[in-house]
Amino acid sequence: HDCIPASICPCGATISCHVPVIFAAKFLLRRKQKQRRTPNKEDNNRLTKPFVMTKRTQIPEYKVCMVGYGGVGKSAATLQFVQGIFVEDLDPTIEDSYRKQVRIDDDDEIVILDILDMAGPEEYIPLVMQNFRFAHGFLVFFSLADHYSMYEAIKYLEMIKRAKDETDMTKIPTVLIGNKLDLVDERVISRDEALDLAKNYKLQYMETSAKLNENVTECFLALARMMMATCPQPTVATGQKRCRVQ
Repeated sequence: HDCIPASICPCGATISCHVPVIFAAKFLLRRKQKQRRTPNKEDNNRLTKPFVMTKRTQIPEYKVCMVGYGGVGKSAATLQFVQGIFVEDLDPTIEDSYRKQVRIDDDDEIVILDILDMAGPEEYIPLVMQNFRFAHGFLVFFSLADHYSMYEAIKYLEMIKRAKDETDMTKIPTVLIGNKLDLVDERVISRDEALDLAKNYKLQYMETSAKLNENVTECFLALARMMMATCPQPTVATGQKRCRVQ
């Protein structure tokens, strides 16, 4: 240290007066570097343990089919639920798809509904059957102002049973819906008649008005609860397939 001028030290003293401080600093530096090179057991576990998604990070995703005769209000109900709007005149639907994240009741359970607004005209029946096989649940519509649409709803219920290869509809999450509740003067199907049909297939029955947004959200939530009970771990938002209703 004799070759180092005293002026190097800011305090003006010789460098020898700071030797203990220098050695202490070097010791602490080596100790810190050693700790970096040899992580402890806890660090090793943290570094090597793979990332696992918790239940909270996985959002269940259910595929819902909206089915029924053309003009019964499937598309209007879907738009009312997803976007909160009512469109009076809609072009005939071939197939439209929507996604919406919903909270079930007042708890922390959140699901994603992948809604497929199916074709009404019979020429699209093969397309309908193909989508039925991969759906988790169904909303089957008819118009309270049209008797023929109820007969068509029965056809769709039978198609669902064939697509799922199932004779018991209680094993297939399905809600039967009588739409256009607002057309009071034009109503031709009584509630008792509709309940008889629902009882025959052991289905939950609800009456809605897509125009007035009456019971629209409730029918989607009712179906969501059924699907959650039947298939607790469906396709998740990450795209991984968990289970499928057959």
